[in-house]
Amino acid sequence: MQGLLGLLFLVMIVFGGAFVDPSCATRTLTAHGFSDIKVTDHSWFVVGLRGGDVGDIARFTAEVTNCKGQRTKVYVFTGFLKYSTVRVE
Repeated sequence: MQGLLGLLFLVMIVFGGAFVDPSCATRTLTAHGFSDIKVTDHSWFVVGLRGGDVGDIARFTAEVTNCKGQRTKVYVFTGFLKYSTVRVE
């Protein structure tokens, strides 16, 4: 039983980000004041080595309009038991 739970936990750590909905990134970016949001990529493999934190399981790349009216690229990282983090390129 413990082996099965351990395996399930490992699968969620490795593949869990594949199941995160892109609307999570859209809600986060809207809350931060960005508009005209277009999510262009969803990465879930080795997110910690792609600019994210060790606990992040998914990274979304989006093109947005910032508060100055300029188009820019941003990244939204999300993980288990944590809120999303926005990073601007």
